[in-house]
Amino acid sequence: MNKSMKMQSESGIVGDVKEQVELAQEEYFQDNSKSRLFKKNQKFDCAESVVDSVSLEKLLGATIFRIGSRIIVDYTLLKTFAYPKLYNSIAQYGLTMVQQAIIEYGTYEVHLNLKSFSISAVERYKPLVESFFQEMPPEDTQYYTNLKNVFIYHPPSFFSTLHNIVKRFVTSDPESVIIRLINKDVSDVEYQNLTMMMN
Repeated sequence: MNKSMKMQSESGIVGDVKEQVELAQEEYFQDNSKSRLFKKNQKFDCAESVVDSVSLEKLLGATIFRIGSRIIVDYTLLKTFAYPKLYNSIAQYGLTMVQQAIIEYGTYEVHLNLKSFSISAVERYKPLVESFFQEMPPEDTQYYTNLKNVFIYHPPSFFSTLHNIVKRFVTSDPESVIIRLINKDVSDVEYQNLTMMMN
């Protein structure tokens, strides 16, 4: 899909933010030559540059948002601006979304778009995930007991082997949460249908 077609398919706030991010990245690479292998430090430098160009508030709002009791997290946008100094802020923002859903609906579900998520991303963003779980008070079980479903769009090929491990982190009662891996063949359509509810 070419750039103009991609932008037409993503309307509203998310599309606008993605366009701003792409411009900020292009500007970064005009000033900094891209390494043949895009290394972790350069990814973090580029992410910091994106945050300098696009407000963190806009980035968070387009990356982690709520549609009713559904919390949507778009890794494709998250990876463009997440770097270690922001991990706690990102985790707190995500937790706020969860708290709001619980207050309004009593339960919540999580929808993760993991398109382009790689093994190296696991290592790069592991501290971000740890920050999120550290923000949850261990004595406050509402975050675990009120989570009903997790939908994973574009699950990476290695994810199925991690499925049961991830489930244990999500809740103390792994059988109470249904984790659904959305087939890659239909992930784009399913995720687009979900996010169209936001516009």
